[in-house]
Amino acid sequence: MRVVALLSILAVSCVAGGGDTAPDPKDAASSDTTDDTTGNDGSSIFPVEDAAAFDDASTSDAVDTGSAVADATTCGVAGKPCCAGDACGTGSYCFAALCWNRPTATEEGSDPGRCSDLGKTHVSPAFFARYTVRGRPSAKAYRYYVKVSCGSAPPSLTPESPLTIGADGTYTFTMENTATTDCANANLGRYGVWFVVDGIETAHQLVTAFNSTCTSVATCAAAATACP
Repeated sequence: MRVVALLSILAVSCVAGGGDTAPDPKDAASSDTTDDTTGNDGSSIFPVEDAAAFDDASTSDAVDTGSAVADATTCGVAGKPCCAGDACGTGSYCFAALCWNRPTATEEGSDPGRCSDLGKTHVSPAFFARYTVRGRPSAKAYRYYVKVSCGSAPPSLTPESPLTIGADGTYTFTMENTATTDCANANLGRYGVWFVVDGIETAHQLVTAFNSTCTSVATCAAAATACP
């Protein structure tokens, strides 16, 4: 089945960044772009349809977060220098000699929660799906996914990765769609998604695409096992 990158893209709070050691896919555009490809041609939210296993807890960090420190007023907490041995306290990590809060992300769908309906058109100010990643300003954020409703396979990067976190410590990515009645659309199903920033993973979350016009996948729960 043909699978391509998805949808209209609205990128918010984007600035140039660097200093990361993650993979080397293209940077996401910092200005609004249009790629409305979620129509009846079966184009995909994610670039491949490989089956995938999903761990709903983040895996081990690539960066040593260190331990809590005795003198938190001078080092070891977010916004302060790292302590000896690049140590930072709980909830933060050391990067470029400073402690930073661990990255977090919020996933939203059109159906409230983390479920999105392919059977309805969503254009601004509405959205098919939206997420916000928060972390160190100017850091590169890489979004990974597995299609958990199809079995098991290695994680993959989403097409828009990496994203450059803005000066305010956030980046919001919005997706729109055109309604489809294709009940075998490749977008249908449940995905596990997470971000990696400076080698630190966010919590893993589940997102689902369903289609209210199709009996077999008319609800978020029904689509949780879909694998078209």
